[in-house]
Amino acid sequence: MRGFFDEGGILLFACRNAILCKRKGDIMPAILPLSDLKNSDEISALCHSQHEPVFITKGGHGDLVIMSMEAYDNHFDLLNIYRKLFEAEELERNSIPNIDGEDVFNRLRQNYGLQTI
Repeated sequence: MRGFFDEGGILLFACRNAILCKRKGDIMPAILPLSDLKNSDEISALCHSQHEPVFITKGGHGDLVIMSMEAYDNHFDLLNIYRKLFEAEELERNSIPNIDGEDVFNRLRQNYGLQTI
């Protein structure tokens, strides 16, 4: 697979049955026919260069999605972050109000008869 920029600043990837276009800064998915999976080295290079999923069609309809391990890990890391943010927001909405840290330590000292050092 070869990548090159045309005069308009569009990066073109030429693959057996498809030409993939990507403007600098744009996100455009790679869509290839199932028959291109025979060119595993080219598909692997595309997956690693795009850092995004590559969509595979069968009979003109979406059939598979493939991606590099790095893109896979990044995708699920991001999903994990979103899940944790959602859980934190839910906890914030459904819990008791926040208490200042100094107030918490003062209450603990009072409850257990401790002195401030």
